[in-house]
Parts: sequence; structure tokens; C-alpha cells
Amino acid sequence: MLKPYNHFQANDSASGCSFTDKESASTILKMIAYTSISLLSLAGNTLVLAVFRKNRELRSVVFYFIANMAVSDLVLPLFAFPRAIGEIINGPLTWMLDGSIGSLSCKMATFLQDISTAVSIESLVVIALERFVSVVHSDRKSFLSSQKTRRTVLVCTWVLAILLHLPYLFVFEIVKANGKQFCLPLWSSDRRWRMTIPVIYFVSIFTVLYALPFLLLAILYSAIVHKLRHLDIPGCNCSQRRRRQERNRTITIMAMIFVAAFFLCWTPFFIYAFLLCFKWHLDMPCSQINFRFTVILIAHLNSAINPFIYFLCSKSFRKGVRNVIPLCLEI
Repeated sequence: MLKPYNHFQANDSASGCSFTDKESASTILKMIAYTSISLLSLAGNTLVLAVFRKNRELRSVVFYFIANMAVSDLVLPLFAFPRAIGEIINGPLTWMLDGSIGSLSCKMATFLQDISTAVSIESLVVIALERFVSVVHSDRKSFLSSQKTRRTVLVCTWVLAILLHLPYLFVFEIVKANGKQFCLPLWSSDRRWRMTIPVIYFVSIFTVLYALPFLLLAILYSAIVHKLRHLDIPGCNCSQRRRRQERNRTITIMAMIFVAAFFLCWTPFFIYAFLLCFKWHLDMPCSQINFRFTVILIAHLNSAINPFIYFLCSKSFRKGVRNVIPLCLEI
């Protein structure tokens, strides 16, 4: 155990655990898994942005925020996955760079990684609000119909995410111990506050960026689904009504699948985080190293599967892919 440093938000004591031959052999499989997710995320989200830029048909309100999610998802293969590979090789929370560059990269990698997650959940909430207004209150003009408003909201998703994670730029530092160096949050020099502050911060972030948003999403989509089942548009003929209903259903189903994917991928991580804070008291047992790896891998998987959801649910996107990649097989 790394006793001098076993009271941080994410436990580094696991770094002092011994690795068996079996665990060393599994390193290759772990690296293959992370490399595959990284490449899929990088290729998929780059393709989403390329298609969005080229195809004006996709530039509806909802798809602007899907593109916003794609931008945030690109942060993971660029910053989080290289860090994960280093941890697989050298141990949890280890850091390969030293000096001022190492300190800056330690702060920024963690900072940008969690900003990415925050922007994604905020985008999902904005999409749900837009769907709610468009479906439940179809007589009203969408609050995002104005390009200026849309851009303002897009910027706000990033500004809010940055503000919520600003403490990372002050608390994360390079710490050397047992012949290794680690990227760790130094919340306080006082032992009592060192245990308390990260728990308070985690619960606050969990509430603001997970619990409350998903409660709101559940309420909004329940109302949307109920409305879609009884949708009636006065003054429209049957053909017009069916086309609009079909479009609303398609976009809403796609948005709900995005929400479900985020929930399924990130819930195991939050379960781990609660165990870390309230059961293990920020001192993760060595026996849980693989559990930690698995929940983080599943969480990062979300950035790779989002483009596939878009591909499966949007005929316009599939058409756009054929335009961007002319030599691809007929879909």
C-alpha cells in the first residue's frame, strides 16, 4: 500500500499492489480494448463532424447538439485514452511526464476529460428540452430556433462544464512515491479536510451532472412519449400528420437511445465512485483494481458508440456518410 498518499479522491494505494503473472498477461488484452475504443471514438466522432459540416440537411436544432457531443467525445481519445494506456502499463494513476510539462498535462488531461462528460450530459438535457417544446408544445416556436440563441446555448454548455471543474487546475499535482510518479488531487494538507473535501465535491458533481439531469430527462421524455401517442395536428391532412409524427418519433427515439447509452455506460462508474467514497473511504483495496479498470472502460465506451447510434437511427446521416466517403459500400 502507498500509505502516505492513500486519502485522495481517486485511490493511488492500488499502485502499491503487486501484480501477478496472470495480471501482467492481461495487460495486452486491456491495451487492445482501450486502443479499439480510442480508434472507434476518434474515427466515428470525426465522421459525425465531417458529415454535419458537409450536409446542410442535418443542420437542425437537435443535430447541432449531437455535433456538440461529438466534439466533446473527441476529447477522450485525445487525452483520456493515452493516460489510460500509461496506467495499464505502470499502474493506476501513474504519470509518465515530469517537470512543468508533466504538471500541466496532469491538470489538463483530467480537466478536459471530465469537461467532456459534462458537455455530453448538458447537450442531452438541451436536446430533451427542445424535443419537449417541439412535441408537447408544438404550437410554440422552439427556443433554439434562433441561430444566435443556439450558439449561446452551445457556448454555455462548455462554460458551465469548465466552471464546475475549475478546481482540477488547482488541486491536481505530480506526486512522487515508491519510485513512481502519480497524478493526484491534493485537496488539502489537513488530514480531515483531505478526506472530506473530495467527497463533498464528488457528491455535488454527481447531483448537478448526473442525478438531477437524469431526473429531468425522465420527466421530459415521459411527457414527450405520452404526447406522441396522442399526437393530433389540427389543420393538417393525414399525409402531413404522418410525416411529422414519424419525424418526431425518429428524432425522439434517437435522443432517448443517446440518453440510455450514457446512463448504462456511466452508472457503473458512479457506483464505483460511491463505493470509493463511502465504503473504502478513498482507499481502494488492491482486489478492486480490475473492477476500477472495467467501470472506466465501460464509461469511455460511450464516446465510441454514440456515432453508431446516430448511424443506425438517422437515414440522413447514412446518406451523408456516402457523400463524405464516396467509395464506401452501399448501405
